[in-house]
Amino acid sequence: MLDTSARAFEAMMGVIGALGVKSLSIDDNAVTVPAVQTLTSPENAGALRTVNTVTLSIDTTGLAGKTIAVLAGWTGSMGYSGTGANPAATMVINGSKVQTIAVTNSIDSFMCLTGSASFTASGGVDSITVSIGYSAASTGTPVLGQRTLWAMAAKR
Repeated sequence: MLDTSARAFEAMMGVIGALGVKSLSIDDNAVTVPAVQTLTSPENAGALRTVNTVTLSIDTTGLAGKTIAVLAGWTGSMGYSGTGANPAATMVINGSKVQTIAVTNSIDSFMCLTGSASFTASGGVDSITVSIGYSAASTGTPVLGQRTLWAMAAKR
């Protein structure tokens, strides 16, 4: 259907070769804009503690009872000059541990986590927190440096 007065075109299906878009709106905000946190402050050895956190505010109006997926990823760079620190990182989404990584005797490491979790939409605005916990023994003086956490929700 072509409505020249409204400058709109509606099609049930089709193929587009090259397309330039200034603004895109997906029905019911089916995919959210990712929340991202990048930190460079050093995290030294110690007991498990939170080193990155993002919170998604997801509008689920009209979607009460439907399953919403949260997807997340994290990368952290760590350096140390010995062995035995055994650093570990854990991803938690909405209070549930979804992924853990532990590094054994590896000097200057990258740690990466990806995970997902689902929840049931309330029909209002749902807040979902994604966090990363980190721990390491003090052997070899480990330091977690730059790290980035991202998360987004998919409503369909």
